[in-house]
Amino acid sequence: MPPKSPRAAKSPAKARPVPDLTSPRRTPRKSAGNGPSRLGQDDNWGSVKAGEWISDTVITAASKSEELYKERVAFVAELNAKEEPKSSSIMDKYKAVMAKHTYPATVVQSVVLTVLGYVIGDVLSKETPTPEAASQWAGWGVIGALTSLPYLTWLSGITFVKSSEKLNGLCKAVFNQALFTQFMNCLFLSYFALLKGEDPVAKIKADYVQLAKDAASVWLPSDLINLNFIPVEAQVLWNSSVSVFWTVFLAMSKK
Repeated sequence: MPPKSPRAAKSPAKARPVPDLTSPRRTPRKSAGNGPSRLGQDDNWGSVKAGEWISDTVITAASKSEELYKERVAFVAELNAKEEPKSSSIMDKYKAVMAKHTYPATVVQSVVLTVLGYVIGDVLSKETPTPEAASQWAGWGVIGALTSLPYLTWLSGITFVKSSEKLNGLCKAVFNQALFTQFMNCLFLSYFALLKGEDPVAKIKADYVQLAKDAASVWLPSDLINLNFIPVEAQVLWNSSVSVFWTVFLAMSKK
């Protein structure tokens, strides 16, 4: 007996249209070009919600490009680091020390140069330097460093004339001579007067005018150079170097 042919569906809801395989797909698949996400040993399944999970083994073209870019950047940075010459000049080492230990290094520098100026002045005057006097000048070196460093740092950030750097430097030098240098002159006379048991006010009245004239002849040209051409981190060094000659003059004149 031959088999019965399948009975056709009578309900229109159960009828299914025959798909047209010749027409192109209108909505592209999101996963086109990528392999299907499959579970594996290192896929971290269960670490997030199922709807948010993405297989770690699926690497898209964008992520590949990003990885290659990061590798190139790291390679170029490593190559530049190898090719960049390490600076070993004395000035660079000095700047590094001053930047790392600003106040201690400035104080040591000022003390050494100030005592050096005192010793040279006594030798030129054919006198014998003494430890007591050297310690007094060392104390003045400490005072000079602790007052000059914050002042010069502050002054470097002040602008008197914006239109001209040279005119601005000239104004800074004049301002420095009119205020800070005169303050240091009075402080210097008072410091050594107290060490000798003298009256600081009487010492200032007696020696201030002549000291101010002498200081202007040395420090005004120095300030013009220092505030116009010397970097901020080396300005205290410049002042300390000039102070060697200034201290020689003071030691010889016994101010």
